[in-house]
Amino acid sequence: MLNLLSIELIQPKGVPQTQANPDTLNTILSDVFLLLGAIAFLMIVISGLRYIMARGNADSTAQARNTIIYSAIGLIISALAYSIVTFIIKQAS
Repeated sequence: MLNLLSIELIQPKGVPQTQANPDTLNTILSDVFLLLGAIAFLMIVISGLRYIMARGNADSTAQARNTIIYSAIGLIISALAYSIVTFIIKQAS
């Protein structure tokens, strides 16, 4: 099976080199996707508050509703991306 993590690149002189094993890569990507999910969740909460504070103003409620929808889509994409990356890393190692 092709090992995707063993590709060696030519490093210029003076640049430190590290060995990225699958656990380190998984930890870094897990943290990144967790941060993205937290931001999307925070946007859902803020947009919910904006929706409540709109008090029937059609433009404000539409904008808050759209932000909630887009944030929910971002949360779903972040969860799927984490699942896909975790699956690929486990298959490659």
